[in-house]
Amino acid sequence: MSKSGLTASEVARLQEASCWVQRLNESTDQALTDQWLQWCEADPMNLPAFEQMQRLWNAFPEARVTALHPPALANRPSPSSASEASPPS
Repeated sequence: MSKSGLTASEVARLQEASCWVQRLNESTDQALTDQWLQWCEADPMNLPAFEQMQRLWNAFPEARVTALHPPALANRPSPSSASEASPPS
């Protein structure tokens, strides 16, 4: 990667690597692991991109849990029901 910024192909590789990180962290499917290994072997820059995205994934475990399991919105009152429940001022 250049010091002046990322190229479009580098950005695309990092996006693909981040997808692999998420998929592999959410699955134990051996076929998926085999596909990932093929992707890593397809280009010598794929594995370093994956490792970079894996480090980022590991750096924010709280965000990862929140993103995968967002708080339930069903238990929150909607703005219209909240105003109906409040007495008029």
